[in-house]
Amino acid sequence: MAEGLLKKYDTFVFDWDGTLNNSIRVFSQKFDPYWKYKKVKQGKLNLNRKPGRAEMSKVLIRRKASGIEQRVLVPIADISLFFIRPRLYDGAADVLQELKKRKKKIALFTNGATYRVMKELRHLEIEDYFEIIVSAQDLKSLKPNPLGLLVAMKALKAKRNKVLYIGDMIDDIVMARYANVDSCAIAQGFDKYEDLKDANPKYIFKSIGQFRKSLK
Repeated sequence: MAEGLLKKYDTFVFDWDGTLNNSIRVFSQKFDPYWKYKKVKQGKLNLNRKPGRAEMSKVLIRRKASGIEQRVLVPIADISLFFIRPRLYDGAADVLQELKKRKKKIALFTNGATYRVMKELRHLEIEDYFEIIVSAQDLKSLKPNPLGLLVAMKALKAKRNKVLYIGDMIDDIVMARYANVDSCAIAQGFDKYEDLKDANPKYIFKSIGQFRKSLK
């Protein structure tokens, strides 16, 4: 059962693009070749069990091997998104307000560049909701490398069994598993509901608004 998430978790770490930020839909339509490139790089993993060292190494090598993604495509994506007006999904602001009201720790871990994400947060006037904001690009470790999530957890002094990571992509679910924390998939961003479900997250919702209803 998904009800009672406020009682079960003290720390909520969100992905940004596709999870809270809705402008990713506009971007993906305009730059479809980039997103197709990312999808074919997903690779095949056994997502129904906790990965061992050998399996995790293959995933990280896959990410390092796609150097063109980090050197060219990711910066292009961030520059392009910089000129697209950010917009929150319906219910996203309510989620942040509810978590803040209940004195929960809220963090953001994103593949997006810091300069772009911070600009969008300030524009939407939601920057102060987050105690920690971590960019995977700053650490040179894109998801599913869990380094950024681990950094955020350490800064917040969060206990693993009290952390929930919320994202919209398979990489988010895999990354949370590597960090040994529970994951929640929001199926209104990049990856489809069926694909996210196959990745076996702890929870899955069709929208951030539906996720909000589980905060009881």
